[in-house]
Amino acid sequence: MRLTKYITLILLLLFVNACAIGPNSGLLYTGIKYPGEINPSNNVSSTKSAKGCNTSILALIAWGNSGAGSIAKENNITKIATIDYETTTVLTFIYRDHCTIISGE
Repeated sequence: MRLTKYITLILLLLFVNACAIGPNSGLLYTGIKYPGEINPSNNVSSTKSAKGCNTSILALIAWGNSGAGSIAKENNITKIATIDYETTTVLTFIYRDHCTIISGE
């Protein structure tokens, strides 16, 4: 009986944990790209592109920078045209990589 409670709790945590990743996620593997923001004035061309990622292992340690503003600054992008996202996960929390991809001038 006690083992059933632990298994149920672990499965529940795996499913709830996957909700915060993006539009879709797989329990075993996820590898998706999805759109984010678009400059509504549409007057910025996409001549440059840059990517920044946050990585987590076992949900115990995490590192990285996926902030659109800091990615733009580090790559000398002064006007942002689009902000998109990319997510890769393995077994929901064993390995997780969430990236922000910006384009602009």
